[in-house]
Amino acid sequence: MRSSLARLLSRRRIILAIVSLFAVATIALLVEAVLAGFAMNAAKNDGDAIVTALNAGDLQGAQAAAKELEKDASRARSLTDDPLWWMGSQIPWLGNNISDIHDSATALSAIASASLPTLLHLADEVAHGSLRPRHGRIDPAAIAALAPSVHQAAQVVDGPASTVENMSMSGLIPPLDSLMAQVKDGITQAKTAIDAASNAFEVLPTMLGGDGPRNYLLLVQNPAEIRSSGGLPGTWALIRASDGRLKMTSTTFLGNLQQQTTPVRLTTDESQLFGSGFGTSPNDITETPDFPRAAQIASAIEKRRGVKVSAVFAVDPVALSLVLGGTGPVTLKPDRKSVV
Repeated sequence: MRSSLARLLSRRRIILAIVSLFAVATIALLVEAVLAGFAMNAAKNDGDAIVTALNAGDLQGAQAAAKELEKDASRARSLTDDPLWWMGSQIPWLGNNISDIHDSATALSAIASASLPTLLHLADEVAHGSLRPRHGRIDPAAIAALAPSVHQAAQVVDGPASTVENMSMSGLIPPLDSLMAQVKDGITQAKTAIDAASNAFEVLPTMLGGDGPRNYLLLVQNPAEIRSSGGLPGTWALIRASDGRLKMTSTTFLGNLQQQTTPVRLTTDESQLFGSGFGTSPNDITETPDFPRAAQIASAIEKRRGVKVSAVFAVDPVALSLVLGGTGPVTLKPDRKSVV
């Protein structure tokens, strides 16, 4: 009898110890979750401060806010990076909330430590350093020298940020759902920016003529006469890039372009959809929504005119207005031979 009672008491003690341990672990996890939430909210506010400073042209303010973001993001990650969070992520339903907080904190930390410092360094180089245009020239070698660090920063961010981008966000408890939605949006924007910078730095040295001169065709589309690609290609401009210098060598009004004789072979579908003029008339090339095809035809037309182009770009007046917003006014000189 006494032996059975002792065994029963022993089992109760074990059960109580397990329950107590579980309770302590749950409380500790909840405390960490609250603190991590505060840290992530602070990191979100730091991100907003960075955007505000950059929009105001305050690079120093943006750099100061970036340092605060790195601190807050690092704190959020350290709070969510222990065995308690792994065990908590296994709990049905609640585990999704815990996993999402951990993944977001990891992505925030990667962005704060790799992405933002690199982007702000590039902004500083553009404003005051090696990427600042001098005497009408951007140094392709300076861009190539910075490309590896930009690419590495993009690689560091890619995995954690992609995990956050693929989060369903369903089942999150309030107010966590609102905070996580804002954090996810900020992470997505940062990943997009560093990816764009990585891609740009990979191709820019060659695009700027660092490996030899290149010719580009710029189509200025007029939305007053709509086309699938945006508008009537009213002005054709040739831009030459050579060792970091860009020069617009010629502009031609659409009315001065002559209809070409089959510069490209059309497919049966193209002939039926757009007619034969699609391949021969310069004003019809943007009828297709497939801009690479429109660019191929435009390149063939320019080749018939004696110019080999490396790439074709298209903009509309709205895009041009945004460019002028950054560059300031441009003085135009009258030219009787062409109309812009």
